[in-house]
Amino acid sequence: MDLCDFDIQEEFLFERTMYKFVAGETYTITNTNRIKAIDDALNIFQAAGSTHQVNRLVDHIKLVVKANQFHNDDFDALIEKWGGTPSTKTPTTTTVS
Repeated sequence: MDLCDFDIQEEFLFERTMYKFVAGETYTITNTNRIKAIDDALNIFQAAGSTHQVNRLVDHIKLVVKANQFHNDDFDALIEKWGGTPSTKTPTTTTVS
């Protein structure tokens, strides 16, 4: 089933934005670059003041990349833009005091 087959009503902003994110991620992983759709979705959540959701989605991208040993320079740039450690870089250890 194609993700475009889902009809989501306009008033469901959260669901439409999540659709944009998931579709962008899915198509990018299957070699159809949709990084802009992912970035747009993250921008919508940030504009709505939902920074927790932004952080969760960036963490989700990192988990998907790591679990599938998937490397994509555009994903790395997106993760870095949104404050994460890209898959090609060694994570830094931080100490909370």
